[in-house]
Amino acid sequence: MFLRKLPKMSGPVNTGSIAEFTVRMTVTLGTGPSDAAGFRSALRAARCSIGEEADKMLEQIVVEREMSEVDLVTPTVGDLGYKHGADLKDIIAKAQQAGLRLCAQEVAPQVCLQCKKLLRNEHLRVAMAPVVVTSGGKRPLIHSVLRIQGKVWLGADPGFEMSHYGATCRFVFIKPRKKE
Repeated sequence: MFLRKLPKMSGPVNTGSIAEFTVRMTVTLGTGPSDAAGFRSALRAARCSIGEEADKMLEQIVVEREMSEVDLVTPTVGDLGYKHGADLKDIIAKAQQAGLRLCAQEVAPQVCLQCKKLLRNEHLRVAMAPVVVTSGGKRPLIHSVLRIQGKVWLGADPGFEMSHYGATCRFVFIKPRKKE
């Protein structure tokens, strides 16, 4: 397998506090591409590959109307307290209980475009409302961002509530900023 074990970047959720999560990257939403064709063009220009299912997901992309920055954290399923893995619905519930938020559909392609140099050889699953793709039957999918042997990919992973992810799987969530 191409993926290597990453160092821990977020501590386990043992107090349920959002402060326990370290911001790994910040992306700006509502910039540049405004539709599927625009994202495809921008991703290709940036030398990012697009998986077949991710490409189908782009057809339904909703882009933020106003420009905004979001801080992203990338805890593993184990960091969220599930040492033997968990189903997607439980992963999301635990993260939301700790104060993290789901990502907008635009986050994954923007991570590919804005944060390529921050990615290591890894597979990040983006915690988001699943997008239902209908080719080959209806399937809910979530975006993923992969960097394998120097190549960045916009991909897709199962988004069923009962989709099971192992303890070392890393998810992207939004960490809300403190109001000043």
